[in-house]
Amino acid sequence: MSKPTKTKKPKINVGPSLGSELVNIDIEQIHSCALSEDDTPDLRESNEFRSAGVLMKAIADEALSWRESLEEGLQPAIVAILQGGIQIEVLKLSQVSFHGIRIEGKMAGNNCVMFAHQANIQMLCHAVEIKEEAPKRSIGFIWPDKEVNI
Repeated sequence: MSKPTKTKKPKINVGPSLGSELVNIDIEQIHSCALSEDDTPDLRESNEFRSAGVLMKAIADEALSWRESLEEGLQPAIVAILQGGIQIEVLKLSQVSFHGIRIEGKMAGNNCVMFAHQANIQMLCHAVEIKEEAPKRSIGFIWPDKEVNI
């Protein structure tokens, strides 16, 4: 059995103490930056971003903006993709509850209506060619206080 040999440890230069680099925070300064009660959103406002209506408005805004940028002869279309791979060509989206969406459309060429939680739906917006014999296709979005066709 051979004896282990001693190895020399390399010298490490240690700089000044880290204590001088610590950040001091004044808690009073933090409290003074808090929003006033007038600027603080109420419970409804703070949760509104989670609603199906907000999701649908964002999709409608994107589809409208995209329609304006598409080449002539093309229009946007939306396909709702649900769990299990179900795909629905969207004709109309409606908010039916805080998180619920009603999808009216076509599946395999047949009319259908699907109710789903917003977390279970993915929306694919794609361009389709406008056919001469068919009228311009619109997609409807319905909120409790408004209806928009894009």
